[in-house]
Amino acid sequence: MKPTNSDDEKNNNVLKQLPDENDFLHALHNDHSTVPQCTVAKYVVKGYVLPHMPWRYYVKSLFLPSNELLNIWTHLIPGLYFIKMLFRYNETIDLVENWPLSLTIISSITVMMCSALMHTFHSRSMYDHACWMMLDFFGIVFYAFGSTVAHFYGCSELHYYQSTNKNYFSVSTKHQRPCLLDDAASSPPRFEQIIFNCRIGWWNLLIFMFNCTSVFACCCNTKVGQKNSDEHFTRFLRIASVGGGYIYGHLPLMHRLYTSGLDEAMVYHIISTVCLTTAVVVYLSDFPQRWFSGTFDIIGQSHQLFHVLSALCCYFDILAVEQDMLASDKHWSVLSVQPDTPSLLHVFTAAILLIIFSFKFATRCLRNHGQRIGVCPCLCCKHTHPKMK
Repeated sequence: MKPTNSDDEKNNNVLKQLPDENDFLHALHNDHSTVPQCTVAKYVVKGYVLPHMPWRYYVKSLFLPSNELLNIWTHLIPGLYFIKMLFRYNETIDLVENWPLSLTIISSITVMMCSALMHTFHSRSMYDHACWMMLDFFGIVFYAFGSTVAHFYGCSELHYYQSTNKNYFSVSTKHQRPCLLDDAASSPPRFEQIIFNCRIGWWNLLIFMFNCTSVFACCCNTKVGQKNSDEHFTRFLRIASVGGGYIYGHLPLMHRLYTSGLDEAMVYHIISTVCLTTAVVVYLSDFPQRWFSGTFDIIGQSHQLFHVLSALCCYFDILAVEQDMLASDKHWSVLSVQPDTPSLLHVFTAAILLIIFSFKFATRCLRNHGQRIGVCPCLCCKHTHPKMK
């Protein structure tokens, strides 16, 4: 069926609504009606980059004024700084022996970089939005895993660690007890039962990994898997699942604060927790754009404040774990010599399993729902931009 003149006229009218990409300030004039609706931020009216453009356009958007510019750089800059911190610590600290510190830094780098990549490329289409959002979810989950493991194995009190680690494998065997030669003929063989109890400190790694995989599955399913779902409800589910994981990861610190009080490392832990809590409140409240829609489209929106606070949370978490690692009479010096403390190999294996599960689950979601999430009812997707490749 050949397109009619009215169809051609409608296509031309739609394309006229899109600003010229060669204009350096073109995103500032592009409103929410010309982009996929899943990429629209609540109460943010303008500042959207163009959809359905070549990949190089979104790389250039790193330097174009838009409502995503600060979202990108408020996590890209901290991510690069955390990489610098990793190399700096490696010059003075054995990061293999003190693996809770290296795990905290690597997980912080992961969450920052995944977020920066998501905000750079998610606006291309609905399908790309789903893909990059799941990468962002993985970064959040991986940071939760790294932070929880570091808090439990590197920052908790010894009696808390032992009380939450009462898991045993018992092996029973009968062993013939040797006797003297002169008694061998007259004495019957004597046997004694030997029971080997082996506490497995890495058992909690499986619990942490299961918790993180559940959170990732919940986030992906609420974002991609639900065909007709209320945005407020799915947003609540994602926050509740992630928040539950973070609360679980902070239980060792709550117990430590209650039993041992404040020290320098604990002050950093508290600052990190306050930053994280405030970030969640700002994210959920949509402050200030909720009451001033269109005013804070480019600078000052809640998601940018959320990024700054979450980056500060990661930074102070690194400083807190560093203090616990370096103090000769503090928690890591006690926990590291426990016979049931997991090695770096155990932690690395759990992290690899988490990565494999996340990749498999994400690809399955895209395979099962890819056709549906690729259909957008907005004008920009009904009339594809001619420069899309």
